[in-house]
Amino acid sequence: MDVFLGAFLPEIIMQSPASLVKPGESFTLTVQVKGTSKNGALLLPEGWKQINSFLMENKEGYTRFFTLSTDAQISAGKYTLRYQLSDLSAADSLQLEVQAFSKIEIAQIDLPDIARENDSLSVSYFIENKGNTPEVIFYSSCAGPGDSLLLLPGQSRMLSWKEIVPSGVESYLHQMEVLLDGKYERYYKNMSVFLSKPPILNKEDSWPLEVGLRWLGSIPGGSSYQFFAVGSGNMGVHSFDINLRGPNRLNFPMFGFYDQYYLGYSYNKRWGAELGDFSLSFSPLLELGRFGRGAQIWAKTGASQFKIFYHQPRFFSNQKNSWGAEWAWRKNNTAFSFLSYNKSMAFKEGWNDVNIASGNINFNFKFIELEQDVAVSNSVRGLGLGLHSRLSLSVQKWDLHYQGIYSDQHFYGFYNHSKLSNAQLSYKIYKGYQIGVQHYYSLLNAQPDIHQFYISPKHQYWTGYVSAFLNSKQNLYLYFQQGERSDTLSPYHYKERFLGLNYQYNGRKFRLSALGRQGSTLNLLLDDQNYENLSVLNLQPSVQLFPGFWLGVLGEYQNTKRFTDQKENLYFWGGSVQYFPNRKWQFYINYRSSLAQDEIFKQQSLLQVLASTNWSNHTFSVQGGKSYFPTPDGKGVESLFFNLSYSYKIGMPTKKRPPMGRVSGQVQGKGVPVNGVLLYLGDRRFMTDASGKFDFGKVKAGEYELLVKSTQTGINHPEKLNVNVASKSKNNYIIPVFKGAVIRGKVSYPEGLRRVWVYLEHQGEVSTLLTKPDGSFSFSGLKKGDYTVYLQLENYQLPDPVTVQLEEGDEVQIPLQVKTKQRTIQFQSSPLQIKR
Repeated sequence: MDVFLGAFLPEIIMQSPASLVKPGESFTLTVQVKGTSKNGALLLPEGWKQINSFLMENKEGYTRFFTLSTDAQISAGKYTLRYQLSDLSAADSLQLEVQAFSKIEIAQIDLPDIARENDSLSVSYFIENKGNTPEVIFYSSCAGPGDSLLLLPGQSRMLSWKEIVPSGVESYLHQMEVLLDGKYERYYKNMSVFLSKPPILNKEDSWPLEVGLRWLGSIPGGSSYQFFAVGSGNMGVHSFDINLRGPNRLNFPMFGFYDQYYLGYSYNKRWGAELGDFSLSFSPLLELGRFGRGAQIWAKTGASQFKIFYHQPRFFSNQKNSWGAEWAWRKNNTAFSFLSYNKSMAFKEGWNDVNIASGNINFNFKFIELEQDVAVSNSVRGLGLGLHSRLSLSVQKWDLHYQGIYSDQHFYGFYNHSKLSNAQLSYKIYKGYQIGVQHYYSLLNAQPDIHQFYISPKHQYWTGYVSAFLNSKQNLYLYFQQGERSDTLSPYHYKERFLGLNYQYNGRKFRLSALGRQGSTLNLLLDDQNYENLSVLNLQPSVQLFPGFWLGVLGEYQNTKRFTDQKENLYFWGGSVQYFPNRKWQFYINYRSSLAQDEIFKQQSLLQVLASTNWSNHTFSVQGGKSYFPTPDGKGVESLFFNLSYSYKIGMPTKKRPPMGRVSGQVQGKGVPVNGVLLYLGDRRFMTDASGKFDFGKVKAGEYELLVKSTQTGINHPEKLNVNVASKSKNNYIIPVFKGAVIRGKVSYPEGLRRVWVYLEHQGEVSTLLTKPDGSFSFSGLKKGDYTVYLQLENYQLPDPVTVQLEEGDEVQIPLQVKTKQRTIQFQSSPLQIKR
């Protein structure tokens, strides 16, 4: 009863336990109403919803508890919630903020577990930008020179190329390296390699080594020549790795052409040492991969590893004399590490030591990965603090990713006086369809060396997007982005907001990448603070004119006022030609007319040409182009570069050969594929060709088991053969393969009985399988012999067991019928006596 309404005005108080709301998650909002018992209404912004509410009355009025949530795809930002009484006599509002997040996904596609030496492997990677801002990715692989890739939010791209499996190896390690946001990520696939021809040398008797000569030059820079030797091998428990390349007489160290002298050794993979030129790498907070000359020693015991190092950085003049020690422990899904690190840096006060202590913890479970770095530095400037956090969470259709870096003004790791926050959230609304939001902020002052891009920008933006993977060839991406960019090294500082659309088509003979943006931009370096029109159109079609030959073009148009005081029309154009006619030849050329002022990854090639040929153990290659190379002062230089190289692969003998004999033969069978049959002899593996032939070449004299395994289903063959190899003997074997016999059938059963187990007995061994819903069954790949088929089932009348005699390739049909048991009830004529 509102007896006090005339004397007091009603009061409303809205409260929430947190001001930051995670999209899609529920939380509780409390509304206190004093001075009245009149009901009210909660007004929610678009995309917000009320799950339920609870009313609690009291003497002063009442309190209502609302359980609220937001749409999973709601845009990040601040929202106002309002509660007002029905008579509008009182109201209150509360502002809450919705989070956002970021992610790049790279998936390896269709690489086999086994390969034949000299095979041409088709390598494909599916790269998808699940963030809400364009990302530039620099990638390279063991197949040849790398390139850069621009992906818009939600855009995906299929990268494909060919790799040749080398000969004379037991395994082939495919590698791809990606540089994204200043961090290297590596992707591997290790394949067992089977012989396709007799090996020249056994692995244990040789140390593979590739030696060669390279002539190189640059303008500016001059010309020079280099000798190089690269190889790795084993001698028992001893492993060696060598990489020698030099000298270098150019004025600045171009990528891949600088001199390098490196030797690595390990004993039984338990301890080892590295001497010479290598990259010192710890974490994104401390060192991403600083190249230099020095030494390090490591040892493993159980789950622990210990390492000490000394390192003299090269190509970067503000650091020297790095040394320290690291301890790491890893078991199952948990890892810890601690690092003590000392280096000398150039300050205004002169050269001074910087001491860094760092701790790292990493948890990696089924759906969540968490990493945290904490580092403290001490220098002439004082104590400094650095933090690095990374979180990846995947729950059902939700993906959450966060990465953050903080370093104060006195912290001197890889970053100094820097901040980075990248948060991204995405939701798969349907197969191939996804929505997401991202918020990104960076104010970076990186300390890279010559191998890293030089960057010192301020960059912040948020993006919302919808992506549609229409089919295996097409995808669409629609997004809206608003942000700000500036750089202390280049004269630009602007804001922009735009709507973007991207389309990708990847066909067998035609590919197309199309990008369009329409919005507005504000040049903050001008007095006129008015938004101006922004238009961008980018088209990149490519076509396969004939097998192995691809021709592509690039065209881009920008109408913008981001960089000057007048609106300007910018044009970028280029093209590429790729020709890979066979495994021995490859040719590639790529050209782009220019770079925009705000393109950070300036290693992107303006002109790149590569031609190479491989004949047996001889390789010739020519490479050249025009590129932007960073220099120690951070300014960089555009240079024409070129090189001509020749290399020869040899096997260095490590000990005298033992007595040898030859093992060869052929897999034979009528109407049966003999290609791809795997044969194992000792530590050698061979995969047959289309004719079924195999040749292990020369092997040590002794007794072996020749194991046979077919990659085809339903094929029978001997599992093993005993082989006795004598010195200088020639052993030829014929291995028969044949199609296995098949027993098919169908079980008919009464209503109410769905599926039954079928038993197959052969020479005392019993196999079972469950019938399909229609009652059918099939046993395949059976050897020659007698087989008995029967059923076991209680309370039913079963058919008698059926025995058949099978020959190679027979196919037999056996019908079986299950009936309901008949019960007989007998009545007697005499009266029934019941005694009490």
